[in-house]
Amino acid sequence: MAYPGPPGPTGQEIDMLKLSSHLSYALALVTAAGLASACASGNLSYRVESDALSGLSPDRQAHLAQLEATVETARGGQTKAEKDLALATYELEAARTNQELVKDRIDNMSDLKDAAEKLGDETRVADAQHVIDGLESLKEAHDEEIDWLEAEVSYYEVGVELAQARVDVADAQLEEARAEAIHQQDLPSKAEIALEEFKIQVSEKMSDASKLEHKSAVAWKEVQDEKKEFQETLAKVPDDESAEKKALTAEANKNREMADEMNALRKQIDRLRDDNKRLQTTLAGQSAGGGDNPDLNPGGGAVKANAPADGTGESD
Repeated sequence: MAYPGPPGPTGQEIDMLKLSSHLSYALALVTAAGLASACASGNLSYRVESDALSGLSPDRQAHLAQLEATVETARGGQTKAEKDLALATYELEAARTNQELVKDRIDNMSDLKDAAEKLGDETRVADAQHVIDGLESLKEAHDEEIDWLEAEVSYYEVGVELAQARVDVADAQLEEARAEAIHQQDLPSKAEIALEEFKIQVSEKMSDASKLEHKSAVAWKEVQDEKKEFQETLAKVPDDESAEKKALTAEANKNREMADEMNALRKQIDRLRDDNKRLQTTLAGQSAGGGDNPDLNPGGGAVKANAPADGTGESD
């Protein structure tokens, strides 16, 4: 399922994140001693009490609010990235469940083939093998789908890391701006030292984010490559499996409807199992009493599992 890149700031917001040392608006009421103490203790996320903000000019308060909003935007992107990862992980598990269901169908049809072989009925053996071949092709498509979804999960894992890095960058740049405001107020030289510490932190955070941007792009390319392989494999599934093929195609094109499709497939499997039990009973009776039973393959041709009559590829 082709999704956009991991959530994050827009181009304009990214520019906002790349604030440099020329920002002059921030908290002028932070004391040099307090800031130096924060740096000395390794706490570069020093904050001023909210009741101290009343002394700022309206312009500075507005600018501070803008910087803090940028941090909150980045945090919102982080939350969304975590949700996207959780959903992608669920879809991967759902696809693995679907794969197991197809394997069960192959096993059931193999049992029917074995029963037909014991009867010496070559026609029914050939029909069963034809269906097995189609199911094996469908299973291969599921294998490719799982590879694709695994790549997506990896991509969203990087997206979570990248979202956290964006929060770190925005947070560090806000602290840098506050430190620079102190420096511009001609406060003691320790403030200048603190400002340099914040600048180093911002540079490191931006470097980390840049590396994750590249990692994310590589992961997204892997997603697209795996999706292409899946679609190419799906195209090779025989028309005998048209219902499943259409369902799988819809799964690839629709937006996150995996749960409904799983339920529909489970219903198909339940009906198929009932059919298999009936056919096995028929074969057992035929083995005991002889004679042909057209129920094994009514109308001739390949045995098909609950193909819908409306041609939609969907079943109840």
